[in-house]
Amino acid sequence: MIYSVQCLRGIAALLVVMYHYRDFLDGVYAQGDLGQLLFRNGHAGVDLFFMISGFIIVFSTQRDDGLRLISFVVKRAFRIYPLLIICVIAFFFVNTPPEIMSERASVARLLKSLIPLNSDYNGQAPFFGYNLLGPAWTLSYEMYFYAAFAISITMSHRYRVAICSILLLAIGLGLQFKFNDAINLDPFVPLQHTASNSFNGHLQVLASPMIYEFIVGMLLAAAFPHIHKISALTSGNRPKILLWCACVTVGALLLTHVPYQHGVLGFGAWGLFVLTASLIYEASTKPKPLPVLLFFGEISYSLYLVHMIVWRAWDAHRTTLPSYLNGLPLLALMLGTSILSAYGLHVVIEKPAIRFARRLLSKIYCRTLLSGHQPNGKTINAS
Repeated sequence: MIYSVQCLRGIAALLVVMYHYRDFLDGVYAQGDLGQLLFRNGHAGVDLFFMISGFIIVFSTQRDDGLRLISFVVKRAFRIYPLLIICVIAFFFVNTPPEIMSERASVARLLKSLIPLNSDYNGQAPFFGYNLLGPAWTLSYEMYFYAAFAISITMSHRYRVAICSILLLAIGLGLQFKFNDAINLDPFVPLQHTASNSFNGHLQVLASPMIYEFIVGMLLAAAFPHIHKISALTSGNRPKILLWCACVTVGALLLTHVPYQHGVLGFGAWGLFVLTASLIYEASTKPKPLPVLLFFGEISYSLYLVHMIVWRAWDAHRTTLPSYLNGLPLLALMLGTSILSAYGLHVVIEKPAIRFARRLLSKIYCRTLLSGHQPNGKTINAS
């Protein structure tokens, strides 16, 4: 485990949660916009998530077990879908009025969100109408990245990073040239393309510069084993100083009034700075993991999805809550409920799904050994 990456994943999840919960602090204290002041840029956690995802996918596929494609697809499917399905369905019942639950449009949006596809590919980029469960809009990008990586790892395990990076860049830049006649790194600039359905609308995701953040994460993973060799970065107190500079700089930027946004030239640059500094620090020292941040890293996916269900449940019943429950007490209640819910989902859904995927792969691998062949057609020496 790369402790710094796990800790940053927890921080990214907390940033997104606090961004969505920031309104609880507004209009309550002398500083009327306290929530906006502290967490207006909390959605920067999304860009950090994308880079971390690119890093983890490369790092977790270091060993070529002969089941490249099967292993990758099974692990990713059981990592993403069980929790996604449960949370999207739960949000559907919490958020949708009973009288329209059975309407065709409601059911169609539910099914699209389970795939997951975004709701409106003619809408504002890069959100494209979001997912039914708001934060899950990012999973459309994750799943596309996984698909590209699956193709790459099938072609070559050794060169999977190079192949995937070239594939993502070629598709993204090619689509931008075809529809826009120009290259743009701003994810808020969509393709000049009107989507007639969700599937050709998904071209917007393929061309989005948000995808480049996965490439950054992959390149960092490829460089990580070699960082300790760069004495100019890893000697003395330089790693610690660099990490402190990154944390202070990004912390200050999070509080700034400058309207930064998603993308490699916005929040992505922040994420690159702090992730690179963290990796250099970890590669050159033996850092003691922070249990609290490791805990949030473990439950980050559950927390990312479930906190909006908690928010919607509160919104549906807020008129029945005492009027004095506002500001920091309300924020603490919402955050605590979200963390407890995320931990429960992590224990009950995520961990069993991961264990099941491992058992399934173990059975597949045993059967492959008994047959004397790998899925890629090579013969295995069973002796």
